[in-house]
Amino acid sequence: SMNLKRDAAIDMCHQCLATFGSTLASGKARWIDRDAADGLIGQLFQQLRTRTRQDFIASRTTPESNHTKIRTDKGKALPATDHDKARVLAWISDYASRKENPGFFKVIDIARRIAGTGSLGLERFAILIEGKGGLDGHYLLDLKEAIPSALAPYTPVKQPKWHSESERVATIGARMQAVPPSFLEAVEMDGKPFLVKGLQPSQDRVDLAGAAAHPKQLNHLMCQFGGLAASAQLRASGRQGSANADALVAFGSEAKKLDALVDLAVHMTDQVEKDWKTFAEQYKKDASGLLALSAK
Repeated sequence: SMNLKRDAAIDMCHQCLATFGSTLASGKARWIDRDAADGLIGQLFQQLRTRTRQDFIASRTTPESNHTKIRTDKGKALPATDHDKARVLAWISDYASRKENPGFFKVIDIARRIAGTGSLGLERFAILIEGKGGLDGHYLLDLKEAIPSALAPYTPVKQPKWHSESERVATIGARMQAVPPSFLEAVEMDGKPFLVKGLQPSQDRVDLAGAAAHPKQLNHLMCQFGGLAASAQLRASGRQGSANADALVAFGSEAKKLDALVDLAVHMTDQVEKDWKTFAEQYKKDASGLLALSAK
């Protein structure tokens, strides 16, 4: 939790959306240059300058006799079952056979990835591959099951037809990002859609909880996020029925619509808290009843 006061959080949302709107209104997609970055993002870039691939791989692996294994003692990965290892090996063998350099994808180890909040219940694996050889030449791949968007059942807007959910995620990601993640590709394993990409270090992100202690820097960061989100929309504009750049420019110029988004977010936040309270109270009653029954 960031422990922000309600008024401060709402004000920050308005500032973020103001930058989002002004960037859309400019009609020009931007990115944050590493050499010119300031604030918390500038600090992050500065930290990444000193980190090597060898450092990253070493932090996620442990040497064992003639074998290097993915670490499963740091809360980021769990041992994979023999069945899952066989499945992933079968998939990557087929995947590598269609690449120019199949040996690059020689598997060294496989582990289960610990799911984040948005990935609960999804299959996800970390795969250590040979790469260019040697500890500093190895790569870690992230293989994650792809499912439909949570918004899909509720949007009235007609959506493009995709071959698979992983194709949707990979295609939109490539369009919206100035530089997509390495190895980003839609794949299939056991008849289910998966997304493969280079594993992103947890250090490659801004610590929002820590940023909360510095209000001015956090405000600046949220404005940068707003600008980046708008730039991503502009890059993908006019594709497969999405709003074109002119429509986005017009939308960004309507401040009242953007302010209404904050009002809606505040309303939904209050509603979710009420729903959670109702659920927790009912769960407590049901749990007490079950305990009483089991005691009889």
